[in-house]
Amino acid sequence: MREETQYNVIYKEIEAFIEELFNKNYNAYITFIFIVLRSQGISPLLSAEMYLNPEKGVFNNEKSHHLFDEETSLIWKNYLESENPYHLKLNRQARNKILESQLLYYQIHFTGFYQPKSLAIIEQLFS
Repeated sequence: MREETQYNVIYKEIEAFIEELFNKNYNAYITFIFIVLRSQGISPLLSAEMYLNPEKGVFNNEKSHHLFDEETSLIWKNYLESENPYHLKLNRQARNKILESQLLYYQIHFTGFYQPKSLAIIEQLFS
């Protein structure tokens, strides 16, 4: 029963993602990646510190990786704290930075994760 409930949650998230794509929400794929991180239990732990440390999955007062500057770390916090992250808006430059930081975070926290071949297509579609 627990597994069935978990699948229902994921299915509803996929439905919401598809609906956002139909509504031309160009940030939808970024948002969906954050939702998957949260549902898998590997999203970073939130705190008052400024910079996300991607290796430890926590926020620190010191910058630990060049991709996770103040702006990128703040965007991560906004997505992780938001009740409805699909309403958050990013410009093209911010989307590209966040996607790059998400890929790095996945590479660190998912053994065997590799950059999707469709990444270039996704970047072109949503640029």
